[in-house]
Amino acid sequence: MKLIGIVVMMLLATSLFAQRGDADKKDKIETTMVNGKKCLVHVVESGNTLYSLHRQYEVTIAEIVAVNPNAEAGLQVGQVVYIPIENSNIQTYKIHIVEAKQTLYGISRLYDVSVADIVALNPGSDQGLQIGQQLKIPSLELSTPTNNQVEKEDPQPELNNQPLVPNTLVVQWPDSVETHTVQKGETLYRIALAHKVTMLDIVRENDIENGEIKVGQVLVIPRKEEAPVFKENTIPFISDSNYVAPKFEQKSKYKVAVILPFHITKNPEVLSGMITPATELNKLTDLSVDFYMGAKMALDSLAKLGLTAEVKFYDSKASATEVANILKSYEFKNTDIIIGPLFNQTITPVANWAKLNNARLIVPFNANTSVLKSNPYVSFAIPSDLTLIKSLAHYYALEHGDDNVVLVKSGLAKDNDAYRVFREEFNRLTTPQSYRAILKEVQLSDAGKELSAAIINDTLTVFVDLSSDKAHAMRFLTTLNRVKNQRIHEDARVAVVGINDWMKFDDLSNYYKNRFQLHYASPNHLDYSTPSMQKFVLDYREAYNADPSKYAVQGFDVTYAYLSQYLLMRNVNEGLMNDIRLESRGVGNGTENGTCFILKQENFEIKRVGKVINQRVY
Repeated sequence: MKLIGIVVMMLLATSLFAQRGDADKKDKIETTMVNGKKCLVHVVESGNTLYSLHRQYEVTIAEIVAVNPNAEAGLQVGQVVYIPIENSNIQTYKIHIVEAKQTLYGISRLYDVSVADIVALNPGSDQGLQIGQQLKIPSLELSTPTNNQVEKEDPQPELNNQPLVPNTLVVQWPDSVETHTVQKGETLYRIALAHKVTMLDIVRENDIENGEIKVGQVLVIPRKEEAPVFKENTIPFISDSNYVAPKFEQKSKYKVAVILPFHITKNPEVLSGMITPATELNKLTDLSVDFYMGAKMALDSLAKLGLTAEVKFYDSKASATEVANILKSYEFKNTDIIIGPLFNQTITPVANWAKLNNARLIVPFNANTSVLKSNPYVSFAIPSDLTLIKSLAHYYALEHGDDNVVLVKSGLAKDNDAYRVFREEFNRLTTPQSYRAILKEVQLSDAGKELSAAIINDTLTVFVDLSSDKAHAMRFLTTLNRVKNQRIHEDARVAVVGINDWMKFDDLSNYYKNRFQLHYASPNHLDYSTPSMQKFVLDYREAYNADPSKYAVQGFDVTYAYLSQYLLMRNVNEGLMNDIRLESRGVGNGTENGTCFILKQENFEIKRVGKVINQRVY
């Protein structure tokens, strides 16, 4: 098991500079005016009496009855009782019901208050908590709603009077909310864990009082962490191989920032120290922590080569507002190199900052290439989807130009760019001496007649289908399998070229992928059998008592390659799973890693068959 607690606590205690939010974190207690008096709104729970309310809020029974004349006849569960608080010294609070594995520290993080504040309201709680125990949680703010109260959105963050998210960016949040029907035995804590949100998120979204939920109750679950779908025009593919690495002013110490969505506060079990073998980090946290550990190993290796750098890790929380706070912070001033963040809405403001401050931004994962336009300070460590497609066209035009290459079209508009790039590049590179000077194209039908007609039995037929649609990919392979089973094609040699995403489609039969030796272009190739990777695994285990994930390897490769080139003037291309060779995307634009690996599935294993570096086949 990964040393989750140690790693996250190390982040919190040392180099992770998480910016705190503002009013959106505050827990608001509803108040209103009754007969000219400011009153707190209390919803009666089981066991409440006038006497208990008098003790709870430190006001007299007479004062409560004065604004609630019917209260003397008795209280009913769910009844609203107004508690006068004007001219009083009472501490307003909410009630938290302690659940399994919760600690004072974890609860304090949940409500953004200190442990001392909770203990002050709950004497003896520092000696231990019991499941079902009620804790008074001090509230940070009293709010008086108006009849037309509307929660205002945060103003769009700006940098030097420029919007951090450009007007050309359209963000769509798919399935931004979902619902959950409470089952017998479920608690808020378990529901929050299952949906990877905090209890406070659910409480606020559903106006839950005192943590009480009922079987059959339908809860709205806010999906704040879903990665948005971005619609932008990508930068036209322009290749300029005359790339020269930037030269930095010589310094005694360079300043490097790594911005990742650690989402530390989204992991209450980790923060409370209640770690078990079944403990799982939030998905984004898991990715970020793995990347951090790989990057840390790269930094240790670079230090041995003489690199002196001040490296700080920041929590973006996948929020443009949080990133704006980071960019404005004193600690971020004079940063030379930035690695991350991950999402387009957070990459854009950092790219703008880098351009204004002559810093370099390294984007470690796939993102929209429009960020590269007119910004030579940005570099993508991962080749874009269209770069992968163009590399496929290069490989098959030059290595299989004498074979029968057939482009299978899905008829879906979203796939048109991929087909267009492959077609143009393939036709440009093939010659009249090739088997086909012009690429053959067919439209897929359920009958598969066009596939059957395209197969030539005395040569290798390579079907190229670049659709990102899972349903179409399944339909294509199923149809092709049926065609290949026909007697007239039983001896024909047939191979399939798809895209990297197909390897992630669980429903896509491994039998089909293996039968047709599925080929695809990948931005990297992780091979645990290489000596360098085997050594890294051993070093990683010694450092973290865990095996490295692909994200950890990416953290190592990106950090080691870029900092070596930028700050030590050493070209380190071949990494553990990447071969980072930068290519400018045109004069005045940013750079992109131009290396793509051509992989295939054979005997149920992934094997490398070629490599395309800046549109040259190796």
